[in-house]
Amino acid sequence: MRLAGARAPEPGRQPLTAMAGLQLIKTSPPCTWPADRLAEWPQIAAGAAAFERCWGDQAEVCGWSDLQLYGLHSRAPRSNLAAMGAAFLVAIGGHTVLAVSGHAIAIATPTGSRLRICRRPPDSSAVLVWHAPLKDVP
Repeated sequence: MRLAGARAPEPGRQPLTAMAGLQLIKTSPPCTWPADRLAEWPQIAAGAAAFERCWGDQAEVCGWSDLQLYGLHSRAPRSNLAAMGAAFLVAIGGHTVLAVSGHAIAIATPTGSRLRICRRPPDSSAVLVWHAPLKDVP
């Protein structure tokens, strides 16, 4: 089981697995998530969790870090695509993952086009979504 994130756990706490981190954000987006986009969050979070269940082990074997998969920009998580992790890019677009390699994630768009999300070093402003302050959503 892959440990979620590069940060050391708080004293007395165990580090999270990626799936445990994704469960924390299931209904609570980052505080900086746009208010006019709150309704889409549960579907996006579910899509990221589905990616982890189906492709997380393969991505780990291929060298993808949790930040490359589950990171979001700390101040502009919805609009800064350069800092958005691959699992969120897949989830936001409603894409289907076809394959994961060390260089890219091959996807099919809802219209049938085939694209690749290329692996790159994480943006310096990216944070793991479950490390960001989260909104309290009723």
